[in-house]
Amino acid sequence: MTAPDLLAPPPLSELTETSLAGYANKLAEQLQQAGTSHAVEALRVDYLGRKGLISSLKRGLKDLTDERRPMVGQWLNEVSQKMEQLLDARMEALKAQE
Repeated sequence: MTAPDLLAPPPLSELTETSLAGYANKLAEQLQQAGTSHAVEALRVDYLGRKGLISSLKRGLKDLTDERRPMVGQWLNEVSQKMEQLLDARMEALKAQE
């Protein structure tokens, strides 16, 4: 299970807190369908890995204006933490089923 549509995020200049929250919601939906720890780990890589969605967005922070950079950086950190929580919770749920 991969997230190919996530590999081309919108330009950071058009990114909003709501659109970032949408990625966390999409991850939550995909996690509900992830039936194995391998599927959950694949989603972790897609969203939080070195070449994942959040990392690619963070690399683009340098191109933002000085006024917008801290705000978008904070949004990215918050969404990243939320995604980590979602991934960890799903992994624990799968372990409990075993």
